[in-house]
Amino acid sequence: MKMRIFITLFFTLLFASFSFASFEELKQKIDPVVSAYISSERNVGAIVGVIDRNNQANWNYGTLEMGKEKPISADTLFEIGSISKVFTGIILASLANEGVVSLKDKISKYLNDLPLTTADITLVELSTHTSGLPRLPNNFNPRNIKNPYADYTEDHLLKFIRSFIPEKHPTEFDLKYYSNVGVGLLGYILTIASKKTYEELLKEKITKPLGMNDTVVSLNEEQLKRFALGYDAALEPTSPWDLNVLVGAGGIRSTTQDMLKFVRANLFPDETSISKHLKLAQENQHTNKNLSIGLGWVRYSDEEKSMYNHSGGTGGYRSLVAFSHETGKGIVSLTNTASEIGCIANIAVFGWECSPPKDYPVPDKFFDAYVGTYESPFLTFVITRKKTYLVYELVGQEKGRLTALSESKFSISGIATMEFHKNDEGQVSHMVFEQGSFKAELHKK
Repeated sequence: MKMRIFITLFFTLLFASFSFASFEELKQKIDPVVSAYISSERNVGAIVGVIDRNNQANWNYGTLEMGKEKPISADTLFEIGSISKVFTGIILASLANEGVVSLKDKISKYLNDLPLTTADITLVELSTHTSGLPRLPNNFNPRNIKNPYADYTEDHLLKFIRSFIPEKHPTEFDLKYYSNVGVGLLGYILTIASKKTYEELLKEKITKPLGMNDTVVSLNEEQLKRFALGYDAALEPTSPWDLNVLVGAGGIRSTTQDMLKFVRANLFPDETSISKHLKLAQENQHTNKNLSIGLGWVRYSDEEKSMYNHSGGTGGYRSLVAFSHETGKGIVSLTNTASEIGCIANIAVFGWECSPPKDYPVPDKFFDAYVGTYESPFLTFVITRKKTYLVYELVGQEKGRLTALSESKFSISGIATMEFHKNDEGQVSHMVFEQGSFKAELHKK
């Protein structure tokens, strides 16, 4: 199976600033941004929740289902995707504080028959993406791409970890080493150590103490009625994802109401009964310039302030949670579409400016020319057309909409680019993908 690259969903900080004196002024800044995502057909619906020491509010946009005037509410359930990794980090912190596990435990304490270098991976390395494990396991071959993890079982995971030998063991945190299978493995090991299911751990360690009754893995009959239908980047209805054995990497569902409780607890942990665990999860384990990571939490910082955050994405949902101890503000953003609305966190938490993406006016004839499958030895992109924009897809990863920067160059969420090139005959022959220092040339099949 070919290695696939991770499209990072963490937002980029912007530096133009303004100030707001009230939530109403904040709403006036957020409204046009989110509304632009809806009107430009990037998102079907979205809800934004904000919080500070004394207040909280939420505002909804678009609709729960296309063609129906049914609004999203604070108790609408969404998949929160990789924000689940923060919950797994807090569960790890809880079990470590209780002496059930140690952050420095090697995974060989819980799993046998491992290659030597793999056996030495520690629990904290799994949580901080410094294990050297890949983004996806090399035996990940989903039968149903719309629910790609559903048939990935415990047997698959154990077969992978007992045969995989990391080529590189990162010595510092870098998002290019982000590993779904690593955190999924961590969640699995925590169930072995505690002799409890992941859902039992989630409830016992986090959701029950914080009163988050709608933050679950498995939905009951009543919750299913409040579960938002997800849409892919082409605005087609798509399936929820069942993470199965990798549930700790992205299998949680929640509501805006519950996630605001979660943000408040992390902003003001001393006001909760699990403050020790929340604080440990926020402690820096690795720092790389202005980027650091705790047990799940990613933190951006400058000389004056910092922002803890994590985003998430599954087949038909995007999510974001962020907060700053210095400003005392936090935000939750949930949408029922595979299109992230990332930069509104800059508005809510720091009072910085944010603008929705705008497409360069690409001539219509070019869109069809770019459609196709592009391959390299390391990754494969499938490019399709939807009306007057392009959609990219990677197997088992977030499907997303491309934003045109020029006639031939497109952006992925502002953090990666694709540039299409023609051969001497004037036909599109290959595409160059760039994300940070990573650059790859992919040839069109």
